[in-house]
Amino acid sequence: MFGRRSRGNDAAKALLSANPHNDLALFIVGHAASEQTRKEMVDWLKEKYPKVKVLALNLPHSQLHNADYNATQNGPENWLPFVSTV
Repeated sequence: MFGRRSRGNDAAKALLSANPHNDLALFIVGHAASEQTRKEMVDWLKEKYPKVKVLALNLPHSQLHNADYNATQNGPENWLPFVSTV
C-alpha cells in the first residue's frame, strides 16, 4: 500500500501520525517489501495502535510472527476470511 522500501514505512507513519484514527479495526501489510521492513511496520503499528489487528500478506512459506494474522498473497480467498472476522 505504501511502497516497497522503508520509505514506504516512513510515508505510512507520517500519514497515520498526521491523521489519528480511533475507529480502525485492521491494518493490512503487503508482501512486496523486505521481511525486515514489513516487521518494522508491524511493530510500529502494534505500538501506536495496540487494539488494532494486523494482517500480513506473505509470499508462500513466509510469515510475520508479530502480526495477528498471516495469509498467503495468492488471491483474496486466502486473506478475505481474516478481514471478515475483524
